[in-house]
Amino acid sequence: MIKKILIITGLILLIGTIIQSAQENPCEQEYLFLEFHYSNGELELINKTLETGCFSNLNNNENLEYTLFLKDKETITYSNSFNLNNLFIDGETESDLEGGMILLQETDFVITAPYLNGDRLEIYKEDSKIFEANIKTIGATSCRIK
Repeated sequence: MIKKILIITGLILLIGTIIQSAQENPCEQEYLFLEFHYSNGELELINKTLETGCFSNLNNNENLEYTLFLKDKETITYSNSFNLNNLFIDGETESDLEGGMILLQETDFVITAPYLNGDRLEIYKEDSKIFEANIKTIGATSCRIK
C-alpha cells in the first residue's frame, strides 16, 4: 500500500514539474526561419536558419491559397496555410474609411515553422506543388579538420 502511494506521489510530482517547466519557458523552442522571394508566381528560398524563441504560427484558414507541409519521408509533421501576394490596406479620408486588396507581383516574405522531425519542406498552391526544399541541413555546422 505504501509503495503504491509513493509511486502515485512520484508521478504527480513528475507531471507537475513538466507542466511548470513548459509554462516557464513557452518561447524557448527551436523553429525554422525561412526567407523567401516571390515573383510572378515563382518562389525562391533566400535563406534558412534555425532560431530559438517563439515562432509565429500562420493563420490556419480554409480560404487561403497556399499550404506549407513539413514532411518526414511521407509523413506530414506540420502543415499550415497562408496567402502571400494579397495585401489588404485601408486608410481614412475626410469622411470615410477606404481601402481594399492589392495583388502583389513581387515581394519578400518570411515563414516560421516549428523545428520538428522532418527532412523536407513542400509548398502547394491549391493542389499543385510549387516549391520543395531539403531542410535537414538547417542549423547544421561543418566540421573543421586541422
